[in-house]
Amino acid sequence: VCSHSGQVFGFGSNRQSQVLGMVSTSNLSILEPAEVEGVRGAGALKVCAGVSNSGILTESGEVYLWGGNRALSGSAAQLEAKIKASKQVKTKNTCKITKLAIKDKVVSLDFGPTHCIAVTKSSVLSWGSNTFGELGRDSKMSTLPGPVDDIDQKTASAVEALSCGRNYSIIADSESLLVWGRGLRGVLGTGKPQNEPKPVAVKVLHHTYSAIRLVTRMIGEKVSNVSCGAMHTLAVTASGKLFACGSK
Repeated sequence: VCSHSGQVFGFGSNRQSQVLGMVSTSNLSILEPAEVEGVRGAGALKVCAGVSNSGILTESGEVYLWGGNRALSGSAAQLEAKIKASKQVKTKNTCKITKLAIKDKVVSLDFGPTHCIAVTKSSVLSWGSNTFGELGRDSKMSTLPGPVDDIDQKTASAVEALSCGRNYSIIADSESLLVWGRGLRGVLGTGKPQNEPKPVAVKVLHHTYSAIRLVTRMIGEKVSNVSCGAMHTLAVTASGKLFACGSK
């Protein structure tokens, strides 16, 4: 939870430090909202949560991550800012929060259960699990951000909406969608329930069970927001119409 003042609060299971950015035998479960003190003063603008990792996008375009699972394992440990309690956190625990090493200012951020996507004005970056192509690039798994294939600076700078689902990703500008990853039950809106390891533009006006194809080229309709779930996807247009695809 992010407050208007930029404070970040969390609650729930903290077994992999996904709530507080630190863990001890006394805080394995956080039963009511508690402040994530390790990012106090960072100016949080948005919060994201995966299965066992959390993160924030700040007003200045920086990304901080904490928690476990594939999105923050392996070589990502090289980026961990192991902040001692005496410096930033008024507890006896060591706070392990990563300030992500991204050169450009991040303008949008989202997490799926086991992967993450960040958008800058020059590129779309992904990291985490890539079992079904959800990273949009050639990598079995990536613990460091890398550019999604076939997305140039012009495309990245036009992104207006971003969402990560279970093993798939979608970005949208005002006229079209780019989709990639697991296509189970038609969640990608391509008209076929198949995986797409690289970004595919969805621009065809065609009535199928993947009704999201209606969004991108309808006269007078522009995509304003998109949200990915586990097995379905929703898209909203500027006129307030809602479209869906995937499992019913």
